[in-house]
Formats: sequence, C-alpha cells, structure tokens
Amino acid sequence: MAPVRLALIGLGVIGKRHLQALSEVEEAELVAITDTNPGVQELAQQLGVGFYSALLQSGLRGHPKEETAAIALEFESGVLGTILLSDSSPSPWTWKQATGENLNFPQSGQNVYRFLGSKAALEFPRLTLWSSETTADWNHPLTPRVFSTDWNDAYVAQCKHFCQVISGAESPRITAQDATRTLAATLAVFESGETGQAASPANIN
Repeated sequence: MAPVRLALIGLGVIGKRHLQALSEVEEAELVAITDTNPGVQELAQQLGVGFYSALLQSGLRGHPKEETAAIALEFESGVLGTILLSDSSPSPWTWKQATGENLNFPQSGQNVYRFLGSKAALEFPRLTLWSSETTADWNHPLTPRVFSTDWNDAYVAQCKHFCQVISGAESPRITAQDATRTLAATLAVFESGETGQAASPANIN
C-alpha cells in the first residue's frame, strides 16, 4: 500500500511532536507544512516538503485566551464531575507530564484524573485502584492496586490510525458525532462563563 500523503498544519509545540511521530510512521508521507511563522520554511526545505504560509487572525469574536478555568459538570447519568485547568501555573499534574507522550515536556508520572465511586476509586492514567477488602466506607482501610499496562507512543499510534482510516482499513475511533458533542460541551462552558448560569450542551446551536 502506498503511503498516505499528509500535510502538517502548524508547527508549534504539538506540531513538532507530530512531526517527530510522522518520521516513525511508514504508512505516512509528509508532503507539506503550513505555518504562520515564515521561519518554518527553512525546515520544510530541509525536509524536502512544500511550505505554505498561513494567515493568523486573532480577536475576531473578542474572546480573551482562557488560561485558567474551574468547571462543574452534571452528566446525563446524573454523575457529577469537576475539572480544574490552568495554562499559567506549571505543575506535574498535566496529561503530557503524566504520560510522557510528548518528549518536549519532562515526565512526572503523576495521576491527573480521579474517578470516585461508591465502592472504589480509580486514579488515571497510572491505573491505581483504591478499594477495601471488606466494606467500602470511611471506617475501613483502602488499599491501592496498580494495574500494569503497555505504554506506547500516543502520537505515533494516532498518526498510524489516521492513515488507516484514510486508506479505509479502519473505522475512526472518534466519530463526527463524538466531535460535535465535544464541541457543544465546550461551547456550553463558554456560555456558562459568560452568563454565570448553568448551560446545557443540548441547547447549543
């Protein structure tokens, strides 16, 4: 099968990581790079691929860049969730530091997500399960159990899957409906932040 011809849009921090991954994916052939930085053209020439300059327009809707947010969620099942994020406070509790999937960030190995249930609690992505050997309550000790898992390069796996989807060999793991619902949830967060009221993704047009 001939390699899938791909273009890389943007060569920022994440774009550079995708560039590294594509060099390890036999199914892919990088043919072009586009970026707002004219300096990237020299790298494109070194790689022997085309370069296309991109125009950047900011402030079109007047929204500032959100650097910190605290979000309270209620899922359709009734489960509650909270999300705290910050792009301006360095910490070891980020996905990239936790997994080490981006070589440009030092790996911390910390868990960044916690799922709490009535019988046990799970820390993710290190898969540490806290449970009781007797009764799950506040009065009995909880012991951790770490589940081993195989780690791979998420960027390489992502690029390989992308090529397989394009060639028709695999179905996309994330569908257009999944992406639409994710966008609706994100826009609902913006709406709630602007109005100070709870917002439902179902009401986002």
